Amino acid sequence: MNRNTYIFLLFGFLHLAGVFIVPGLVAEGSALVILRRNWGYHFLVYYPLPVVGLAYAAFAASLLPSLQTRIVRGLTNVGVQLRRHRRFTVYALISLVSAVLLWSLRQKYPFLGDGHIRTSELSDGIV
Repeated sequence: MNRNTYIFLLFGFLHLAGVFIVPGLVAEGSALVILRRNWGYHFLVYYPLPVVGLAYAAFAASLLPSLQTRIVRGLTNVGVQLRRHRRFTVYALISLVSAVLLWSLRQKYPFLGDGHIRTSELSDGIV
């Protein structure tokens, strides 16, 4: 393993600690309650344990050089295939796939970003 692998593993463990360990150590009424609400990268909390395990396993597997080589080779082949077509066709295909994907994964929540967190802080008297 090289230096970059150790750095990525460190960030992976920091993510694991920041999502699952630190929020459990902070009391709800303390001044550090903001550490319980780490919106943005703690989405794994909402998934069942097998999904979380698969996400961290995929992260760890992506650090293996043989898998990295396979992924780069596959993406390079896709790039070579796309270069054979006109630029407009490639952009239209990417736009269509993105639109279908984003439309199918949309959520029906009234708040984006930190709105829900800020509203709960108002109701709890934190702000």
